[in-house]
Amino acid sequence: HADELELVRKQEQRDIILRDLEEADQHVEALSDERTDLSDSLADVQRRHAASQSVQTEIQERNTVSREEIIAAQQELTALRETREAENGALTELRIAATALAKEDDARTAERNRLRRDKALDAQRITDYDAMHADLLGQIDAANARLAEMEQGIAGEQDALQAAKDEQQRLEKERQRTSELLSRFRQQRDTLSEAYRQAEDRRHRDALAIERIELECRQMADRIFNEYDLTYENALPLRREIAVGATASRIHALRTEIRALGDVNVSAIEDYRAVADRHASLKTQYEDLEKAKGDLYQLIGQITKQMESTFVTEFARVQESFSEVFTRLFGGGHAELRLADKSDVLNCDIDIIAQPPGKKLQLLSLLSGGERALTAIALLFAMVKIKAPAFCLLDEIETSLDEENVSRFAEYLTQYADDTQFILITHRKGSMEVCDTLYGVAMEEKGVSSIVSARFGEA
Repeated sequence: HADELELVRKQEQRDIILRDLEEADQHVEALSDERTDLSDSLADVQRRHAASQSVQTEIQERNTVSREEIIAAQQELTALRETREAENGALTELRIAATALAKEDDARTAERNRLRRDKALDAQRITDYDAMHADLLGQIDAANARLAEMEQGIAGEQDALQAAKDEQQRLEKERQRTSELLSRFRQQRDTLSEAYRQAEDRRHRDALAIERIELECRQMADRIFNEYDLTYENALPLRREIAVGATASRIHALRTEIRALGDVNVSAIEDYRAVADRHASLKTQYEDLEKAKGDLYQLIGQITKQMESTFVTEFARVQESFSEVFTRLFGGGHAELRLADKSDVLNCDIDIIAQPPGKKLQLLSLLSGGERALTAIALLFAMVKIKAPAFCLLDEIETSLDEENVSRFAEYLTQYADDTQFILITHRKGSMEVCDTLYGVAMEEKGVSSIVSARFGEA
């Protein structure tokens, strides 16, 4: 899928390049028409100039007629000369504009040639992508085969799912039975609550009755003592059992049972069900997160292995190219790149070991400023050699080089000019000598700057 997206993006780039090429052709045609118009204007100005010369000759011939006519002719001649000078200035501007248009036409031609080369490269890339597409189709067929196997596995999982559904129905029936049992428990709780309320009422009435009986007993004891001259202990052998003791025992037993019930939570079952559902949901989410975590770690491991493999391959290519470019730029010597820790290639440092001609092998930090700069330039060209970019901007990278190394740098730079457009910011003469076009800023008047350009190829 990523390759298909890349293919679509490359096709869009190709369409954009083709559209730019068509616009460039149209612009070149427009410039050609404009140059033709300028040529016609130049011819018209030349004809007017010739006519002015004829008028001037005629005026000179008529100067012998009279002095007044001579004076008038001189005035007219002066006016015609001014007109001619203005026309000469316009002619000069037209020539300058025609020269600029010619330069722009050359630039457009070069740009069109480059676009055609890019078009050919894009066509080759599209062919490569078509081959990759065919390979991907084969992989898709293999994936379809694996998908059929997975569908068979899904059928087995569906059977397991049906069994799970049956188990769920059984659990639902169990839940209904539990709900019915809970309803009966609630009814019993309501019955017990009503019985407790009635017992509490009876207890209150019994307490009042006990107080009344105790009062009556004290009154009776006083009456026994007053009437019979007997105390309560002396009257015990003469007592008769009544039902007051049984009632007190019953009250005590009921109070004990009510205290044993404790506080009643009427929503305990609903709370348990909510907590159980929440626990099941969180457990499912936790298992999903753990699975996703494992998948991510596995994917990171695969990507890391691929990155390490790609890095080691490209590092070997850069190492080989760097050694070759270093030898050519220095006119000898040896240089190499080393990994500080080969067991951790993605995070370790990279040491640059250089040995200029006549010196011993040492680290880059131990070289002189010019040698370090030329070594860095060699590393840059080594990367450009492996994968050439469309354009490259270099900002005074050869400033610290001497004249001989500047010349080597400039000569080596021209070897890559066919595939890469270099924009070089410099003040070194050796670098300027190999440039096709120079752009500078001149200040002919104080506070007024103008752009100056020159094409060495045309010169």
